[in-house]
Amino acid sequence: MNAVSQWWIGGLRNGIPDRTYRIGYANSDDGISWHRQNPGQKIIPVLSENEAQAMPSVMQIDESLFLMCFCYRDTFNFRTGGLTSYRLGGAVSTDLRNWERVDEVFEMSFPEWASEMQCYPNLLKLEEKAVLFFNGNSFGKFGFGYSTISLKELAIVAKLR
Repeated sequence: MNAVSQWWIGGLRNGIPDRTYRIGYANSDDGISWHRQNPGQKIIPVLSENEAQAMPSVMQIDESLFLMCFCYRDTFNFRTGGLTSYRLGGAVSTDLRNWERVDEVFEMSFPEWASEMQCYPNLLKLEEKAVLFFNGNSFGKFGFGYSTISLKELAIVAKLR
């Protein structure tokens, strides 16, 4: 079996369970025994101490570059929309362990049903395109959708960092 990589979220603050989730990474050679990378440390840089990150989705966009999409929010007042609610974030890596944040990759105009919140993303490679699925306002109550971009364009944008 080839090595397997997995991303997960967990929340501890001063050793106490907390809803300020951060993304972690683990790998396994057999799918049974897992090894966490730097337990307790964030692998994606945060924009503020109260930033929670969730739902990491990773895709290889070319032979040497990986893209992660995730959603992030403030720990407080995130349910009603506005600047503290969920947004789409991004990060790039060449080794699946060290990530550079590139939120601008997922900056776009959103329809009304996703104008206040974008959450729970999932990336899918389909032929020569990346497809991004996501939920909109009120955690998807008013809609969910997708956006596409060519892998070549995505690689160019991500490598400009």
